[in-house]
Amino acid sequence: MSRRADTADSGAAAGAPILVPHTALTASDGRLGKSSRWVRRPDPTGWQEPVIAEWELRAAGWADIHPHTETNFVLAGQLYVQSGDVTVVATKGDSVTVPAGQVGRYWAPVFARMVAIYGPNPQGTQTETIEYWDL
Repeated sequence: MSRRADTADSGAAAGAPILVPHTALTASDGRLGKSSRWVRRPDPTGWQEPVIAEWELRAAGWADIHPHTETNFVLAGQLYVQSGDVTVVATKGDSVTVPAGQVGRYWAPVFARMVAIYGPNPQGTQTETIEYWDL
């Protein structure tokens, strides 16, 4: 029997794999150009293991500042990322990392789908959203 991430551990053997069932990406806060889902949710009290999300932008942009590193692996489309006055363009198969404590600005003129991997955040310090915009 598999151990699911959305249920309490019901006596599964230590070291058993944890299944995270697929869920649809959903728009967040009514922002139609940005949708996401958690693959591995952050613990609000802090975490040592990576946190993983899948997200996409459709003719939209997003800026935030994280207390942890954020690496985005591009699954499809074209993602622009700006941090520290440098802009890079990532396409399918590329990854981009924004260091902890830096403002990351992400935008997709047409479409981009990514897997985001967040580094450790032992204190559970919240991410600060700076802005969202439609293109």
